[in-house]
Amino acid sequence: MASNATGKTLVLTVGTGDMERQEATLFRPLRKSIDEGNWRRVFLLPSRLTRETAREFRERLADRPIAVEIRPLEEEGQENDLDACYAHFDRVLRNLMETGASPSSIGVDFTRGTKVMSAALVLAAVRRDIPRLRYITGRRDQKGIVEPGTEMIAEPSIAHIGARKLLETAYNLMRRNAFAAVLELLSANRDDWPPALQKQADAITSLARFYAAWDRLDYRHAQSILEEEGDQFDWIPQGRWSRMKPNMEARRWVNELAAQPPTTAEPGGVAAAAGHLRKLVVALFVNGRQRLREAHLEDALLRAYRILELVGQMRLFEKGYDSARLPPDDEHVKQALNLLEQEKKKSFFWDETNSCYMAPRMPATYLLTCLGDPMGKRLRQEADKGALPPRLRNRSILIHGFQASATSRTDAEKLFHGMGDLLAEALGDDWTRLEPIAQSLENPGAV
Repeated sequence: MASNATGKTLVLTVGTGDMERQEATLFRPLRKSIDEGNWRRVFLLPSRLTRETAREFRERLADRPIAVEIRPLEEEGQENDLDACYAHFDRVLRNLMETGASPSSIGVDFTRGTKVMSAALVLAAVRRDIPRLRYITGRRDQKGIVEPGTEMIAEPSIAHIGARKLLETAYNLMRRNAFAAVLELLSANRDDWPPALQKQADAITSLARFYAAWDRLDYRHAQSILEEEGDQFDWIPQGRWSRMKPNMEARRWVNELAAQPPTTAEPGGVAAAAGHLRKLVVALFVNGRQRLREAHLEDALLRAYRILELVGQMRLFEKGYDSARLPPDDEHVKQALNLLEQEKKKSFFWDETNSCYMAPRMPATYLLTCLGDPMGKRLRQEADKGALPPRLRNRSILIHGFQASATSRTDAEKLFHGMGDLLAEALGDDWTRLEPIAQSLENPGAV
């Protein structure tokens, strides 16, 4: 028997036709469907009632180089049971595809049988992404049967059905931030899609690539997609899809995050770095909160630690200090060194190359205190709560440890709730303005 992979397969429902004129109303139309197409294999799908009719038709095809198989419904009366018909027909199509047949090599003729059988076969074909459907049409008599001699094969295009089904799946994946899955889904061959739906798929692909870049914190790549493919967003479908398009405020923020601020050694560099970090900590917080929703606790934990570090750096920048270049002769730096020594805390690092001090996360908070910034004490309190001690972060399997941290989801949620309050305090009006923008970019499906 020929392999499915070497030829085309036609699947047909089998009814009764006009019992008084079966040759003209059943066998001849069946042969016409088989004759039109390079079919190497035929599957007949009769009911229990028409099983013998299917066998007789197979005998009539004995002289043809076609393999004919019969797959009748399993029980009497199932020809009027949509669920039973669908399950049976879908199983036949699935088995065909599992043994090597591609959807494009399968044709489905749903002309004969009960209306339930026809509907079930069409549903199963659409479920399996089979694009080749056909039925016999022509002038009909008073019984609704196509008159002999007027038969024509109609092959309606259902590519738009499969395309819309795929886009619906893509939408549901986008709502769940499964951007990589959307890209994989829409990478399938779309040559038979209607042009408008092809353009929509291209636009959605660009949109998914943009959000995937944002989600992995690659702001430069996200910006390049906006610049090079942003015009494609005009083809995003209206309605629920269009609400996922980044608005002008979001695009502007992406551009700002993608831009590298001047180094702190340049004039105005410290102030520019402070402004950059105000945006960055919000983006990172929302990204970490999304990791928490997805139960990626280790990833969320690392982001939380980094946010506390960045807030300390940001506040020092705002006061004209670079935590990586602290002058040793500065009075506030000296005061912080004394305070750290008195409390027997980890101190600044000395940078021999640049003859300056460098302040890690916790020592930086003491310098903030010496500068009169209450955020220094606030940041230390976050660590003192035990919510995010450095030892917990360092024991993470993603840093120095050999297993996941002991942080529970409940503890992580409390941590991010407290951190949201901290950022609101540290950023003031900027928090109120920026957090919704970041949320729209991090979780577009929630918009």
